[in-house]
Amino acid sequence: MEFLLFVVCSNSVLSSAMPVLQRISFITFICLLFTQQSGAQCLCADMRFRIVVPGLQYREGQTNYRLHTLTRDIGFGNDHFYPSQIKGDTLSFSYPTGGGIDTLIFRIESPNRGKYMQVYVLNMHYDIDYFIDLTTFTPGAYLFDWASIGACQQAQRKDTLVHCEGAGFLQLKLVDPQDPYWPQSFVHHLIRPHPLQSFSIKK
Repeated sequence: MEFLLFVVCSNSVLSSAMPVLQRISFITFICLLFTQQSGAQCLCADMRFRIVVPGLQYREGQTNYRLHTLTRDIGFGNDHFYPSQIKGDTLSFSYPTGGGIDTLIFRIESPNRGKYMQVYVLNMHYDIDYFIDLTTFTPGAYLFDWASIGACQQAQRKDTLVHCEGAGFLQLKLVDPQDPYWPQSFVHHLIRPHPLQSFSIKK
């Protein structure tokens, strides 16, 4: 009799607790799902640049060279820099890629009137950090298409100078050859043009 009463009471407690447990399980599932999705797509990467600009001068956030972002809705202001972005005659700056950028266009203007360097960068995906060492300020127009560069990297998985589709570049950070997924994981996005002119837009 006591055993039967225990079973009945236990079933009664479980039945009353079941809706609460179901709600807790559902909330836990939603939280885990949101965490996985937000972790997979943090939209927090950058397209970074570095360039040597001879005679660079810096004072109170301004330089004698001017950076003009020509693409709309890109989260970067035009001329203001922080001391951490200046090192000697080297200027560093970046643009957040957000949900990805199809086309980024900016211009670096020399204090010498009429001399500028215009850069076009295409096909940047979200959550991937990109880096281009633009070497030294050289007037002209230059095109960097990451779809093309990535295809070249996949076709030539090596740690030396890459020549592909008329362009040449050095790979600045390599996947560890000891990685068990190498070379399948040989996709990185840090380059130095060699030479810069190989990326110039021919008129």
